Amino acid sequence: SLALVGRQNGLSAEEQNNGIDAFSESYLDTMASYRGNDRELETYFTKDNTYGKLDDFLEGVEASESRQKMLKKWTELDPNQRRFNLSKVKLGKPTASERQDIENAIADYQKTLTKKFKYDKNYFRVKDIAQRLLAGTGSLGIPRYYLLIEGETSSQDDDRILDIKFQSSPTAYDYLSQQEREKYDKNFNNEGQRHALAYRALTKHTDNHLGWMKLGDGYYSVRERSPFKETFDITELTKEKRFVKLAEQWGQVLATAHARADKDFDAALVPYSIDKQVDELTDGRHKEFRQLVREVALTYADQVEKDYGYFLEKLKPNSCSSGTCD
Repeated sequence: SLALVGRQNGLSAEEQNNGIDAFSESYLDTMASYRGNDRELETYFTKDNTYGKLDDFLEGVEASESRQKMLKKWTELDPNQRRFNLSKVKLGKPTASERQDIENAIADYQKTLTKKFKYDKNYFRVKDIAQRLLAGTGSLGIPRYYLLIEGETSSQDDDRILDIKFQSSPTAYDYLSQQEREKYDKNFNNEGQRHALAYRALTKHTDNHLGWMKLGDGYYSVRERSPFKETFDITELTKEKRFVKLAEQWGQVLATAHARADKDFDAALVPYSIDKQVDELTDGRHKEFRQLVREVALTYADQVEKDYGYFLEKLKPNSCSSGTCD
């Protein structure tokens, strides 16, 4: 993805490589800094400890986003009851069967929440349900819903939106050995549970609404749609300095998430310290690691561009000759 961002923004091959190397070196240095201590468990990233375009972005999100703004974007009052605004192109009306299926699953969903978040029937009272459409590259074609619930009070301004998303097995599952698959299946009862465990392991301030539910076609993850959800504008990374600064911080963020998701989270799932393992394996071999990551990143970017080209070609009508209908 780093290579794709660099190419999209017109950075030279050398500038792309410098950004990828900055990411890799920052990842290794951050891993080494966590070895022998538990600082990764207390580390998280805000506008106060980031720099460059990232702290500008986080400061802007904090200043401009709010629950009221999010509710206004996705819902409407009709007349005194909040409902999803189905005139939005990214929302659709669920079938009666889908609606009933989700409402019936709420009771079992509450059993998947952490003990520190006590289930309250009024809090989770269903106000409306919508299909979530055109949610992004990673979600295209995947069944997904938004669920509007009452929240802490009967006020229309503290309603919550829960994001319900179908979870399939990871792509890597198909490439596991039989023994590895058996171990995977033993660790996870279903894909919704697997998603929740991974999410809790990787994050510091995990959403209390995180859980899962079983619907007619499989297991779905459930979490709150954050009022502060926003997308970083990667088109701003047109200068090497900006690109490198952000890549460094992506390395820090990823290493921190990986470091906290080892035995610190659950020794039964991961019985070792990943920061120690990574530091031992790469000590004195940072150059080799950087080269490996570059090779993977550039090969991946090449394949994505080829796949995208094939995709565009398939979209052309049969009557189009090569070089026309662009």
